[in-house]
Amino acid sequence: LKDDMIAGYTWVKGSNWGVMIPQPVSELKSRARESQQHAIGILTSGILLAAIVSWLLAGYLTKPVLAVVKIARNFTTDDQSARVPIEVSTLPKEFNEMGKSFNSMADAVDLAYGRLAKIAESVSTVSSENIYSIMLGNLVKILDSDFAFFAEFVPGDDSRVRTVAFYEQGVEQENIEYELADTPCANVVGEMPCVYNGDVQQKFPADVSLVEMKVKSYIGMPVFSSQKEPVGLLVVMNREPVSDASTILDSLRIFANRLSSEWQHQKNEEDLRAAVTVAEQANKTKSEFLSNMSHELRTPLNAIIGFSSVLAGQLYGPMNNSSYREYAADIQSSGEHLLTLIGDLLDISKIEARELLVDPSEVEICRAIKESLRMTETQSRERNIDIRSDLPDGLPALYIDARHLRQILINLLSNALKFTAKGGEITVSAQVATPQEVSISVSDNGVGIAPENLEVIFEPFGQVANSLTRNHDGVGLGLPIVKSLVKLNNGKIQIQSKLGAGTMVKILMPTYQAQ
Repeated sequence: LKDDMIAGYTWVKGSNWGVMIPQPVSELKSRARESQQHAIGILTSGILLAAIVSWLLAGYLTKPVLAVVKIARNFTTDDQSARVPIEVSTLPKEFNEMGKSFNSMADAVDLAYGRLAKIAESVSTVSSENIYSIMLGNLVKILDSDFAFFAEFVPGDDSRVRTVAFYEQGVEQENIEYELADTPCANVVGEMPCVYNGDVQQKFPADVSLVEMKVKSYIGMPVFSSQKEPVGLLVVMNREPVSDASTILDSLRIFANRLSSEWQHQKNEEDLRAAVTVAEQANKTKSEFLSNMSHELRTPLNAIIGFSSVLAGQLYGPMNNSSYREYAADIQSSGEHLLTLIGDLLDISKIEARELLVDPSEVEICRAIKESLRMTETQSRERNIDIRSDLPDGLPALYIDARHLRQILINLLSNALKFTAKGGEITVSAQVATPQEVSISVSDNGVGIAPENLEVIFEPFGQVANSLTRNHDGVGLGLPIVKSLVKLNNGKIQIQSKLGAGTMVKILMPTYQAQ
């Protein structure tokens, strides 16, 4: 065969013969190659089959997981009702357990969200006189508690508290007062939250009210003021142990903060009302004092003015000593000035006590202004001050108390004369501002007022003390009286001034036709 051979040789038992079976090596190599190709084909097919099975199995196993992920994503965005459908299938039980766990978690979150929404609504929208009762009623409904109450310290006794609102079985009860000693409340008020879940009677055997109400669980939250001072406590109690104490504590903490805010608000209002009452009483006392003193001073002052006038005028004969005549004139002048001040005090006290009556009627503007100019003519002539008037024809009548208008004009003119230097000018003008109003202005070229002092001059006894004004007489009541009288007669007042250049005061009064 001229080929490499491989042979198998053996002896024939019982003889001297041997047997040899030869086979070409090339045939063996050919068979080996065929076997190798078959093995590679089987291996490749196995790997491909394993990949297909793995892919199918992965899809089979991951599909429910991806479904849960998708539902969870929907739940966290805008679909609070999203749940994993639980169906009997060939899936491993772990997948159904995972779906059930997710649904339980979603139900708990949904319940907590709903509870928080109710809590937020309860603590944010409530605003009324019986806010404590309303909030406690909402708390009982939200937590489904058998008892709930909000209590505060008894004034002057930190060992006792009294309920401000108390609910039992959803019905508001009468408030009670009790000692803190030997009660669970003693560990809460001013301290920290306390939870006694199912064993409160055993821990506080001396508290007979727990036994009478058959209370088993007690959860309390302290209430503090904005200054972190203890105010009282908020408590919920149940006749059965509770399983979600942490949720109840969170709810109580929110309600306690809201109750604290309301308690502080009401306390501030009470303090404010008390302060207003004291201030009003003090103001009334001051006004009564000024009124009484004004009346008491006027009687002797009128006598002083009258007698000094007789002496200064020498009605019962001449006085040879000229100094006596000057003294009498000074007494008369000082008395008249003091009488004016007393009159201002009496007016301002009546205004502040709201005792000044207003009797409005139809008043002619020009006539009232001219009368006021005549009354200040002597003073303007003595100070060499020129007073001009600008009164157009056809001005409508005012609807005002005539006596008040005269006093307004005289006070404005006197004030302008006081703060205008000798040789200065004052202008009184009137014009129609609107169909319902007439403006009256008194302008001068006197010392003027700095912008930061414009508000001060309208306050009673408010004077701007500077080198130009401090030497003038008066107690600072002229402009405050003007402002009050203008307001009493439904008018408005405006002022414009520049330091060193003068002042203009304008009043706007309603016309008679507008009434």
